[in-house]
Amino acid sequence: MDNRDCILISWSARDIETFIFPVIQDLTPRFKIIVFVLNISLSDALVKKLDSMLSEKIIADYYITPKVMSGFSFH
Repeated sequence: MDNRDCILISWSARDIETFIFPVIQDLTPRFKIIVFVLNISLSDALVKKLDSMLSEKIIADYYITPKVMSGFSFH
């Protein structure tokens, strides 16, 4: 049984690899990480990276918002 606490990380797709991915490696031993990606400039490469992190159990799951997000605040 996995007794780690859960943590939700929400960030835009535009710069998640630069700012968040390096930190995720450090947090994985202590937390089950769920990544919530705001679909701003989402690339196929990012989805592949998230799938890879999921299969390697670096993250517990990830979600990507729909492209059209009227009324959703990015800041």
